[in-house]
Amino acid sequence: MLARLAPRSIGLVALMLVSCGGGTEPPREPKSAESPGARGARAETSPEPALPAPAPKPRCDDSTCFSCGEGLCPTGFYCDDGAKGGPACGWVPSCSRASCDCIAKALGGVRCETTGGGPHVTEK
Repeated sequence: MLARLAPRSIGLVALMLVSCGGGTEPPREPKSAESPGARGARAETSPEPALPAPAPKPRCDDSTCFSCGEGLCPTGFYCDDGAKGGPACGWVPSCSRASCDCIAKALGGVRCETTGGGPHVTEK
């Protein structure tokens, strides 16, 4: 009886494998009214999005800031032209008005010049 069942079992397994198939095709997206097939020979490439224009640098025409290297310092600060890494803004709390006289006295050993709308400090 085993000899009779074995060929049937093999046939049944083969039939199951064939009927189950294998991989299936991935689902397709429906065509919209804007698809190339619906509108004819339309180019499939879309234009690159435009990059935003760089923001303009603030202007110090209103005396609220002054130029310091590549950046700006607010009024009341000084520009340390000799700072490591490039010019940088500094502040002296004891100088209520950031004048070269006050800054030079408070920091000692520096040279201060008012240029470009604000005090610029360098080491002597």
